[in-house]
Amino acid sequence: MKKDSKNNILKQQLSDLISKYSQTNVLEELAKAHTNRPIQMLPIDLVTDNNFVKKITLSRKKIARFVENYQRNILLEPLVVRARGDKYEVIIGRRRLAAARLAGITEIPVIVMNYNDEETLLILLAKARDAHGTNVLELAYIFSVLSAKYDYSHQSLADLTFRSRSQVTNILRLLKLDPEVVKALNNEQITFGHARALVPFDREKSLEYLELIRVNNLSVRELETLIKTPNKASYNDKEYLIIQMKNKLTIVFNSEEEAKTFKDKHFK
Repeated sequence: MKKDSKNNILKQQLSDLISKYSQTNVLEELAKAHTNRPIQMLPIDLVTDNNFVKKITLSRKKIARFVENYQRNILLEPLVVRARGDKYEVIIGRRRLAAARLAGITEIPVIVMNYNDEETLLILLAKARDAHGTNVLELAYIFSVLSAKYDYSHQSLADLTFRSRSQVTNILRLLKLDPEVVKALNNEQITFGHARALVPFDREKSLEYLELIRVNNLSVRELETLIKTPNKASYNDKEYLIIQMKNKLTIVFNSEEEAKTFKDKHFK
């Protein structure tokens, strides 16, 4: 009986969190709460990136405006952080933190909040949900922890991000991709559509397609067409993938030496 009672309490707590953080104005409400807390100046070396999303690359292009403002001594709004041992982990303001480091800032204004891991993840999720140009991998990493550590169902994650359950499932599948494909997605060399199309393939095949995307600048539709109707040719008892799109012909070799041998033999 006690176990059932505990489970009911946990379910209610989860329901309350989903209700709160699925609101479209949740970030505005959090900002109001933050303004009631004192602003502190901290040495920037004491502020660390967020552990849950630190794998997500912040390109110089995305933080350029913040770098310029710091260099012009324009004081930006404080970061929201939480204490982690003898340092502080950023929750809101990753771009500002990265820009401040590039601009050579030694001290940065912060507001210290006492958020636990689950609350931190839900805030990160709300920001990723509402931000323009969010890297879909950021959602995948947050989804993964909320699902594994706190038993959030795919439907709960869908409710929090205004997506369908199937979209949540597809986003989580990205974490099954080969690390090289994940890296390309993280660096925005390929799109979510490209990455999703590569999920069913093993490492060798997915890297083969990744190279074709890069060499031929394939759109998602072109990649999907290629996957449905692959072209192959044999040379020296090996099979090579051939693609011809936009009047381009590409043959994928396993080494520069093989490519040179083929070229010398057929294109003298």
